[in-house]
Amino acid sequence: MWLAYAAAAAILATIGLTVWFERRDRSVEDALRTGSIPQPEFVKELNPPREVLMGRDTPASAALLSPKGTAVLSQQPSFLWKPLGEGWNYKVQVFALDGVPAAESPDLATTAWICDRVLARDRTYEWQITALRGNEHVTLEKPPEAPARFRIVDASTAARLQGLAAGKSTYLQLAVEYGRAGLLDDARREMRQAIEQHPGQPALERLLDSLQPAR
Repeated sequence: MWLAYAAAAAILATIGLTVWFERRDRSVEDALRTGSIPQPEFVKELNPPREVLMGRDTPASAALLSPKGTAVLSQQPSFLWKPLGEGWNYKVQVFALDGVPAAESPDLATTAWICDRVLARDRTYEWQITALRGNEHVTLEKPPEAPARFRIVDASTAARLQGLAAGKSTYLQLAVEYGRAGLLDDARREMRQAIEQHPGQPALERLLDSLQPAR
C-alpha cells in the first residue's frame, strides 16, 4: 500500500500537483493509485441496457447527445441532440421515472434547449424528442436505444462542486470530484483538459478511460 501511494505521489510531483499534499486531499492520489475514478451507484440506473428486438438488427439512432447517462449540476439543464435533416421541428419532453411529465419545450427549429422549469434535485429523469416535418413524425430515442436518463445532484453536492469550480482547483481535481459525484460529462471534459495540459501521462489516460458509464 505504501508503494502504491508513493507511486501516486511521484505522478503528482511529475505533473506539478504538489498542492495536493498541502491540502491533504487523498481523492486524486487514490484515483492515480487505482487507475480509476469511482462512480456513485446511481450511475448504473442512468445507463439501462439497450433493448433486444427479436429477429431484427436495427441500428441505434443515438440522436440524443446530452445529458445522457450522467448527473448534472443545474436544475435547468441544457438539452442537445443531433439534427435529423432539413425542415424538422423538435419538441423536448422530460419525465420523472414514474412517467409523470416534468417539462416540455415549445416547437423548436434548433437542436438545443435550456429547460424553462426548475427540476427537483436528487432525482432521476428521462427525456425524449418528438420530431415533426409535415406528416412525418419521429420519436427519439426509439428501441433498441435505451432511454436517455440524467440525474440532478443534491444541493450539498452541487454547492461543494460549484465551490471547487470557482476556486483554484486543477483540471485533475475537478475531473476526479465530478466523476465521484456522477457528473461524467463534466469529468471527461476536465480530464481531457488535464491531459492536454500534461501530455504523455498514461496515468491520466487511464483515468479518462475509467470515466465510461458504469453498467
